[in-house]
Amino acid sequence: MKGKKVWLISPFSPIPGEGWGGVKTHAEYLAQLLCSLGAELTVIVPEGISRPGLSPLGFRVANVPSSALPHTGAWRAAMRAAAERLAAESRPDVVFSEGYTAAGCESFLKSTGIPLAAFVHNFHLVHFYNTAQEISGSRSLLAYLLKTLPLTACKMIFREIPFYRSCRLVLPVSDFNHALLRRYYFLPEASLMTFHNWIDAGVFKKQQAIARAEFGMGDEDIVLVMTGSSWRPKGFHLALKAFGEAWKKSPNLRLIAIGAGVTPAFVHEQGLPAGAEKRVTPLGKIDRLDLPGIYSASDIFLLPSLISEACSYVLIEAMASGLPAISTDVGGNRERPMGAAMLVPPDHRSMSMAISRLALDRDMRAELGKLSIAAAEANYSVAAAAKNLNAVLKKLGLL
Repeated sequence: MKGKKVWLISPFSPIPGEGWGGVKTHAEYLAQLLCSLGAELTVIVPEGISRPGLSPLGFRVANVPSSALPHTGAWRAAMRAAAERLAAESRPDVVFSEGYTAAGCESFLKSTGIPLAAFVHNFHLVHFYNTAQEISGSRSLLAYLLKTLPLTACKMIFREIPFYRSCRLVLPVSDFNHALLRRYYFLPEASLMTFHNWIDAGVFKKQQAIARAEFGMGDEDIVLVMTGSSWRPKGFHLALKAFGEAWKKSPNLRLIAIGAGVTPAFVHEQGLPAGAEKRVTPLGKIDRLDLPGIYSASDIFLLPSLISEACSYVLIEAMASGLPAISTDVGGNRERPMGAAMLVPPDHRSMSMAISRLALDRDMRAELGKLSIAAAEANYSVAAAAKNLNAVLKKLGLL
């Protein structure tokens, strides 16, 4: 990889602190990995996302002069023009795309022999299911049928599938997505390679925990934590209801809820028993740098997603922190734990039973915590990602 000229085309900034979310985190970690391996990296993002020029992390940032979405003609034209201009300045050896953000320049890259590889997180086929989890009444059902379904179908058929078929290599971040792309997008197996998300596991190993007293919690409390958002498909409403039921059996339970929209008002709307509601600490959206300390101050991690998570960063982070996890058995979630978590159906009763079981069994929590650390270090570490990246480059004929 050393000396290779690499483009990373992303809808989000790879610079820490500039945004939040799974694809943004992936772009950030990928940029760091490429730079650490000696690549000459140029990150291409929409205008207004990051300032063009040399970043504090040592890679170059270039802008596509458009803020349109990748499925639009305006973006495709701007992307192609930017690719032609940048390639004239310095031809890349390989181009990586987050999803189909590179749409528009694929024919140019193919004509010049520059290999294109795309990382696939949650794609439009999965969005059909995920957005259905937002339905909570007749109005949202009507909007889903008349607007969401046809728009998503058009983007999938006319933009997404042709783009992935034009890539030299497609890199789904989970085996679950790999199988879906093979079966429903008819991508040849030779063009697919699973490349799991990763983290710097060392950052999340048991470290100095944030003092529980900051949250009014004592050593006798069993502290649960969940990270996501109040968006219905993330399942926080399910987890809060499960917590309320489990609290009746174990009144020493506490819950830290993290994510956009997770406010005291949101928690109150879920109708928990008064005593249980007082045991919930909603933090809302926080700095990601605060997460390791909060994980280390906790005893159990919850991932209550109703949607098909591809390769959940927060689950990997919790595993690296040595937390036993309770996760819904959907999508890529079932691939992560490797025996280090309790997988439950996406309903509050099953999750409540799992919470009660782990809360009452200290030995089980300790055993699952050890398995979590081992699984994270073996499969979702920087070293594992570097090995996968070398395999990608070999498959592209660059090593």
